[in-house]
Amino acid sequence: MEVKVPKKLILILVPSALFSFYYFLIGNLLEAIITLSTGLVVMLVLRYVAKKKVPTKIDYNLVTTVFHMYGLSMGETSPSDLVETIAENKEYGVYSSIFKKILNLAKKFGYGLTRSTMEMAEQVKPPLKDLLVRCTTIFSSVEPKGYLKMESSTLMEEYSGYYSRAIESLKTIGGIFTTFQSVIVFLIMTLAIMTVFMIDPSAIVFGYVVAIASLLMMYFLFKTTSPEETVVYIGRYPPYLYNAMKWSLVASGLPSVLLALYLYFTLGAPFAFIV
Repeated sequence: MEVKVPKKLILILVPSALFSFYYFLIGNLLEAIITLSTGLVVMLVLRYVAKKKVPTKIDYNLVTTVFHMYGLSMGETSPSDLVETIAENKEYGVYSSIFKKILNLAKKFGYGLTRSTMEMAEQVKPPLKDLLVRCTTIFSSVEPKGYLKMESSTLMEEYSGYYSRAIESLKTIGGIFTTFQSVIVFLIMTLAIMTVFMIDPSAIVFGYVVAIASLLMMYFLFKTTSPEETVVYIGRYPPYLYNAMKWSLVASGLPSVLLALYLYFTLGAPFAFIV
C-alpha cells in the first residue's frame, strides 16, 4: 500500500471554506471562488508532498523493515533476496520504493548491491541514509545475520527512546492546549458581551478568526510533536469522556444553531454569537 496521508489534512480547507461562505453571503462570488480554490490548491500540494516525503526520523516502518530482513537472514537468505523481499512488500511504503530502486540498479544496470545501496544513500537524508550506508557492509557479507541482529537491536532502542520522548511531549502540550481552549472561550464570550454595548459587531468575527487560527496552530503543533504511528490506547474504547463529549455535541449542536439564527434576526449579531 502507498504512504498514507492523514484524512485530517482536509482541515486545511476549514478557514478557506468559512471565508468563502462569508463572501458568498455578502454577494462577492469571485472572492468566494478564489478563496476556496486557494485552500484546495494548498491541500493538494501538501498531500503530494506528504506522499513523496522520505521520513527524517526513525519510524515504525523502518524498524519493521530491518526486523523483516533480520528474520529472513536467520534462514540463510542471500543479500539479493533480502532486498527483493523488501522491494516487493508495498506495506513498507517509501522504504519499499527505495529498495526497489536499489534492486533495479543492481540487476538492470549491473552496479551490484553494495554500489547501488551507496548510490541511493547519497540521495536520501538520515536516518535512512545512515542505515543504507551500514547496509553496504551487510549486503557485502556472506552472513548478514550478525550485522542485522545488531542493527535491529540498535534501531529498536532508538525508536523506543524517541517514542517515549514524544509521548511525554504530548502530555505537556495537552496541558497547554486545555488551558488555551479555556482562554479562547473566555475571549469569545468577552467580545460577544462587549459588542452588546458597541455599534460594530465585527469584533466578534475577528475574535473567531483569531480563535480558529490559534487552534489550528495548536493542532499542527500536536501533529509535529506526535509520532506518525497510531498511539496505542489501553482501556475502554472509545473512552467515556469521548462518548460524553460526542453525544453532548450531537444533542446541543442543532438546537444551538437554530437558536443562534433566531437571535441573529431578532436581537442582533452579539446575542447570536453568545449562543
